[in-house]
Amino acid sequence: MKKLIAVILPLLFLTGCSKTVETVCTIPEENSSGLTSSLKMTFVSKDGYVKEVEQKETTKLEGMDISNEEFKNASKELKKSYEKYKGLKYNYSYNKKNSEVVETLEIDCSKADSDTLTLIGLSINEQDLKDNEIIKISLKDSIKNMKSYGLECKEK
Repeated sequence: MKKLIAVILPLLFLTGCSKTVETVCTIPEENSSGLTSSLKMTFVSKDGYVKEVEQKETTKLEGMDISNEEFKNASKELKKSYEKYKGLKYNYSYNKKNSEVVETLEIDCSKADSDTLTLIGLSINEQDLKDNEIIKISLKDSIKNMKSYGLECKEK
């Protein structure tokens, strides 16, 4: 019985210490040339390292009338420009009623390369770049970097 407890107790401790944490960083709405935009980045991390990132930018195109055809063309071009990035899923939607464009980038850090991570503003240390290994991205460094860009970050 003591041996069983000696095996189970450390496992419970390790499981409790490796919880998944979600941190959200945002920039309040900015208004520039009739465009109002906001940015929200959600970091999912485990053991202090970023596992997934979702970047969602919402832009209100007040006073601008974009046809469905113009949106489809712009969407195709944007989607094509992101195809070269590993571990990245891209979604772009337009709500004509609200004149609102929502652009979403989802990054799986286990599949992403340094180009993909740099695209969303994550700094990569050269020592973290190893052939055929997953790049480990420090949550602490990522949050510090996002704050330097003016984002406000909170753990959920």
